[in-house]
Amino acid sequence: MKSMTGFGRGIGEWKNTSIIVEIKSLNHKFLDLNVKMPTSFQILEMEVRKQIMGSLSRGKVEVLIKEQTLIRSKSVQLNEALLEEYLQLLRQVGKKLNYEDVHISMKDILSINHIWEIIEKERPLEDIRKSTLLALDQAIVALDTMRENEGNHLAGDLMSKTQILLKMLEKLKVQSQTSMHEKLKVFKEKMNLWIPESLADHSRLATEEAVLLQRLDVDEECVRLKSHLTFFGESLQRSGVIGRHLDFLIQEMNREINTIGSKSFDAAIAQLVIQFKEILEQLREQVQNLE
Repeated sequence: MKSMTGFGRGIGEWKNTSIIVEIKSLNHKFLDLNVKMPTSFQILEMEVRKQIMGSLSRGKVEVLIKEQTLIRSKSVQLNEALLEEYLQLLRQVGKKLNYEDVHISMKDILSINHIWEIIEKERPLEDIRKSTLLALDQAIVALDTMRENEGNHLAGDLMSKTQILLKMLEKLKVQSQTSMHEKLKVFKEKMNLWIPESLADHSRLATEEAVLLQRLDVDEECVRLKSHLTFFGESLQRSGVIGRHLDFLIQEMNREINTIGSKSFDAAIAQLVIQFKEILEQLREQVQNLE
């Protein structure tokens, strides 16, 4: 089981150049991948994306690829042909305006942007590719290790909360039985008080008692709730992508505990239901961060 939160960093070396890959991931419903890299590396973007998508299934993932080099990778060149065209045009303009001598200073030449070209030196693509993918592998392994460690920590906390909920459920069952017997006792006492024995319809009273017991009985909900909690605990021992599965189980548990709360008219049960739902909400928030 893995968390969706993590960070990984890798470095690939090529001559005097270091290629650094950093990956950061946060929780997200789907895989949202954003890759930032130098322009000269963009030919590798699809391969980088494919490698990450093969390792991660969910999360908001940001990938940053940087290059640190001691080698000058760019140079400035003068476009002499274009400069000559500018000069000829200036002479023609001067002649047309009757300026016999047109003086052009070095400052004028330097101010003409288009005659200066920045040339990026070509580098072996295969060497860059190998170094980049090596750094990417290292970053993915580091990210995966951090996500797994965080996932194991979350699993321990989730399991602890699951055990707490199982104990609370046992208290709910006991309190529910006690409350149901008390409500039935009160019902019988009121019937005996309001209806004389000579006028009592015992068959009808038995039916009303059955209806009351059915309305108060939460045994089925408790059985399903225990089943969900047990399955939840077992799922925490599994590997792979289980975040959505656990989230679904929490939704089902919320449905059952809400039904128990709506059936109960006992203050102690109401308090237990509130506490139960508080822990379920904590589980839901933690599960959102699981892959």
